[in-house]
Amino acid sequence: MAGFLYGETSTPRTLVLLFFILAFLFAGFYLFIRCLKVVSPKRRIRSYPMKRL
Repeated sequence: MAGFLYGETSTPRTLVLLFFILAFLFAGFYLFIRCLKVVSPKRRIRSYPMKRL
């Protein structure tokens, strides 16, 4: 990211590009997690059985 913005002299344009880069990174990570939840099998809750008194 720093290498991409190294030659840029305009501060507002640098901030806008940085905002877009971060937004796309977070959106991609969010969609990746959503896809994993859809593709993965149902969650198995492994807990100890309750003891009866």
